[in-house]
Amino acid sequence: MDPYHSVDVIASHVSFGMELCQTYKIPKVVQDIVYEHHGTTLIKFFYHKAKEQYAGDKLNEKDFRYPYQTPQSKESAIVMMSDTVEAAIRSVVTKKDFKEIEAFIKQLIKDKLDDGQLTDSGLSLKEIDCITKSFMGVFRGMYHERIPYPEDKRAVADDSRR
Repeated sequence: MDPYHSVDVIASHVSFGMELCQTYKIPKVVQDIVYEHHGTTLIKFFYHKAKEQYAGDKLNEKDFRYPYQTPQSKESAIVMMSDTVEAAIRSVVTKKDFKEIEAFIKQLIKDKLDDGQLTDSGLSLKEIDCITKSFMGVFRGMYHERIPYPEDKRAVADDSRR
């Protein structure tokens, strides 16, 4: 698919989500979160792909942005940041270097701030810092080293008698 069509397909999940919300009479506060959780974020992968594919052509960055509304509540902004961080961490983190993960999360959230996505959310910088730390707690829990559990010899013996 060409980058323009890809953006349309990706962005359509919000419209589809809104249709489901209306069909199932989901409360407006939740509908707002669905509508705002990507805001007007640039869909960077396809923007850069288009720049490569159409080198020399002048691209309109707006064609590669979600066509919705930036978060208007703290809750919408938190869902936006959560969605961004979870997807990015899942797609790029191969090793469990927590300092690297934390730096990456901070950069992702800084990008949202710099792009104006969080401006109308009502979140303070202090709250954003607290949310960032919360994300790190989640990822530390997901990616911490696990010790092997010892085999329960009694359970094995009981199973062999059956």
